Amino acid sequence: MTVVEQIKNDKRFYVNPITLSLMEKRDIRSYEVVQIPVGKIRRHLDGKVFSLYKTDVYRYLSDESEAAKEKYKEYAAAPFNQADNPNRSPEEYDKLIKNFTKEEYDIHKGIIIINQYNCIMDGQHRCCIMLKEHGEDHIITVLRVKYGDYPLIGRISINNFLYNIKRLFRKEV
Repeated sequence: MTVVEQIKNDKRFYVNPITLSLMEKRDIRSYEVVQIPVGKIRRHLDGKVFSLYKTDVYRYLSDESEAAKEKYKEYAAAPFNQADNPNRSPEEYDKLIKNFTKEEYDIHKGIIIINQYNCIMDGQHRCCIMLKEHGEDHIITVLRVKYGDYPLIGRISINNFLYNIKRLFRKEV
């Protein structure tokens, strides 16, 4: 049985069929269900790794300007986003925000997926909503998938180091 088949058959959580079909095209070596602070989750895009705070998805929540809305529309229209969810319009995101802030995150409705470097693979919108609503220390349950074909080099260890240093100083203040 492949790792993706194991994920599909694991009753502890739910992964939507589109995400599963995308996962079947990858070299997935293993997976685990873990709990981590939402602030430790990163975004890997265009060869860069950065905090969720710096994503267009988060800025849409925190910056009510027309510029932020336009940047989100551009992000939503990108081909890589259309591949797994063709309906990422601001209106649909507004519905998700409204519904998601009323309900708790439930891994049986759809688990957030990260890779071995804590980079988001599925669930960025939900992570950003939780980050905004609950802060970066909010602990969530995620599916961590180890990809054998994930070409991430460089800055992730520095980002995690800086994140932990900031948390340490914040607790002492």
